[in-house]
Amino acid sequence: MGSFFLMPGSAKVLFSSDFEEGNPDIFKKTFLQTRGELYLIDGKSSYPTYQHSRYSLVSSSAKVTNRFDLMFDEPVPLNQALYLVCAVRSEGLVSGVKVALLLEKESKPLFSQTGPVGIKPIGRWQNLVARLDQYDNNLADRKLRGIRFYQRCALGVEQPGRHAPEHHLLIDNIELLSPPDAAKASAIAAEEAGVREYEGRHKFQLFQNKDITIWHAPSIVPVFKNSAPPQYTGKAISLSAAKGEGESFQVVLTPGSTGRNKFSLAYDSLTLRDNEKIRLNSQCVEIHPVRYVALKSRLGQSIQMDWPDPLTWDRHSEQTGIHNTVFWVTVNII
Repeated sequence: MGSFFLMPGSAKVLFSSDFEEGNPDIFKKTFLQTRGELYLIDGKSSYPTYQHSRYSLVSSSAKVTNRFDLMFDEPVPLNQALYLVCAVRSEGLVSGVKVALLLEKESKPLFSQTGPVGIKPIGRWQNLVARLDQYDNNLADRKLRGIRFYQRCALGVEQPGRHAPEHHLLIDNIELLSPPDAAKASAIAAEEAGVREYEGRHKFQLFQNKDITIWHAPSIVPVFKNSAPPQYTGKAISLSAAKGEGESFQVVLTPGSTGRNKFSLAYDSLTLRDNEKIRLNSQCVEIHPVRYVALKSRLGQSIQMDWPDPLTWDRHSEQTGIHNTVFWVTVNII
């Protein structure tokens, strides 16, 4: 690559550049410097280019903010999935890199209203994925005239006449993607901000037949709708707590081949390991079905996922489709 182009219609890649042509006259027609100095660096610079490429774009500033704009020849509709993918690096005392939308007929830039989008790649190159059409819930009839890359000095030098230490915002391999090439952006976001699930021995199966698999997960482990049952097995869940303390764990029900997906969890009894004649009454046990929150960003990357978080007082839980049903159980020693 090394070219700048914007194509209307259903093109996969609406814009692309890796700056390999090294011609400042080309990028200065497309990028508008609004704060600081914009220039290209090569492999001989004080800072490394992205993956040893010939050139990368740098914006340097001694002001509180450091920003520049990517401007399009034609406005881009926001009525479809639209991803910005790029490699970003920061140098200096900075708070991170954010991306804002420059909308047609709007003077102020729009930062994401549906979840934080931005990363802090200080001293290292990192991929950034931004789902631009989801920055706000009312963008379907709007058009994008440009994108602002924004970085702020972390020292907070707000007084007139004072200067911030020079800081640098580096960028490379910029792509603006629309369907059907959006899968590439989703894969990068999953690599940067996806969840690596715990697979240790503290997560284990308790029961399994054709209808259901019942398994245990520690309270610290997030259990997702599509989390697979663990490979380890166990016979019982053991807890240790002193009087006045409480301990929690999760019981997960994964539907089997029959597709049953409506469950309830009832308390029977708990016994002490040292004295099985002592049983804890129902007032000691709380059972809460786990619900999910739809996220549109995680760790500053645009990524869609259902995150387990709210606990309800419902007496049963029902899922649509073949998904896990999770119960949060707390045992209080009173």
